[in-house]
Amino acid sequence: MVRAVTSFGRSGLSDWLLQRFTAVVLLAYVLCVGGIRHAVARYRNRVEHLGGQFDHHDGGIEDGLHALDACLGRADLVVCQAACINHEAYHRVIRDLQMRIAPNAER
Repeated sequence: MVRAVTSFGRSGLSDWLLQRFTAVVLLAYVLCVGGIRHAVARYRNRVEHLGGQFDHHDGGIEDGLHALDACLGRADLVVCQAACINHEAYHRVIRDLQMRIAPNAER
């Protein structure tokens, strides 16, 4: 059952993500894929302040997709803003997640 639906503007989404990071970041390797360029510094500051390690991949706009695969392999937590990355990068993130959840499932 859906209990709440929230719509966020660009700054509202950033604030929401920062609040959620606080609960799970300690000693984690956090990868942010895509996103708004000016918000990346805020994410990095928050994660590193909480003792986590932060990395950012722009989702295939300038950074190569092979670098994304390497980053995904190291990540404990992946934040992916689907509207801010290309389709191939999005599908790579989804495939990585599926492999972590059910590594022996047929695809």
